[in-house]
Amino acid sequence: MEQAELEHRLQRFVEAEQRISANLVELEEHPTYRLLAAGEMGGLTGRRMNGPMSDSANLWAWLSVLHEALDGCRQAADDAGSRWSAEERRAMHSLLVGPSVELRTSGGSIEGRDLLTPDEIEQHLTIDQLIEKMRVAYEPIRDGVAAVDEVWRDMFPRMDAADRSLTEAAEVVTRLGLRVPAVARARQRLDAVRSTVADDPLSLSERVGPELDRLVDEAVEEVARHERSHQRLDVDLSSVALLVAELRRLRARAAAAYSEAHAKVRPEDGLVRVPSPAIIDGPNGLASRAGRFHEPDLNWQVVRSELDDWMQTATRLRDQLRRAVEQNRAPLTQRDELRGRLKAYKVKLDATLRSEEPELSDLVDRLENELYTRPTDLAVAAADLERLADALSA
Repeated sequence: MEQAELEHRLQRFVEAEQRISANLVELEEHPTYRLLAAGEMGGLTGRRMNGPMSDSANLWAWLSVLHEALDGCRQAADDAGSRWSAEERRAMHSLLVGPSVELRTSGGSIEGRDLLTPDEIEQHLTIDQLIEKMRVAYEPIRDGVAAVDEVWRDMFPRMDAADRSLTEAAEVVTRLGLRVPAVARARQRLDAVRSTVADDPLSLSERVGPELDRLVDEAVEEVARHERSHQRLDVDLSSVALLVAELRRLRARAAAAYSEAHAKVRPEDGLVRVPSPAIIDGPNGLASRAGRFHEPDLNWQVVRSELDDWMQTATRLRDQLRRAVEQNRAPLTQRDELRGRLKAYKVKLDATLRSEEPELSDLVDRLENELYTRPTDLAVAAADLERLADALSA
């Protein structure tokens, strides 16, 4: 092998040594590596990492061996000067290419040895083989540390955020005297995830983080609903009296409209019968039930539940009474509209000097009698008004 080729090989080995040294320093300083080196992991992580991690100390010893071997090569190159003789090239070839590296490794634990196993096993390797041996030992550690680090970088912030959110939710639960199972379930899941992250992070699936987030979000949202419900309680209670007053007013208007329409117009098919005042002011009416909300010893959750039921009933009654007012007033409104049209037609008759025509005069008299004498037959009045309109247009 020529001198240039030997020098190139030596340079490549020196660069490899520098890279290996830098990688090992970076690995030693990596926080995740330090945590993994502090104790054995369990489960899938243990099966993947414990063996390589236990061999990591060998990497520094092998680096020292590599450094000594390359020092010997550099020293031989310096001694040979700028031009190497054939003998010097053969010697350098033996150092750089031949099995010039001697490794001594332990024969195993005392329990695992027999009488024929030496205390140390001696290996003779080439520099290339030593570098490859270091690569084979280093890459599982590097890749495992990167995999664990990825899990921890994702999960530690998630767990910290979850812990803070659940702690705040638990404080609200305690303050309001609630029982929210979703908070307990999320906390239990967080504790289980935390244990797995610490002991066997590589066993976690990609679904664990999002699932934990979902459980925490559901718990926090449920607590927030309870808190909002508690905060709205005073406002909702203050609106009860106003709603009761509105119900009384609407019932009275609907009843009055029903009585008036029943007495003054026909037909009565569309009228809505109005419920008794007892539905509001009776012994078990809405006003009486509302008084219970202010009993001093009543738990707020009971008040909230009963108030929600009360509001649902009261709101439904309010909507029914509003429709009753509208429907019961409709015939009276229609009668008033017909009266207005009759007045307009009379003005037109006077303006056209046709008010004295017997047929038209009789029709006007009949309409006035129908629209201003109760009960008014709306269908008859509407038909007569159409005939009057046709006569005027003719």
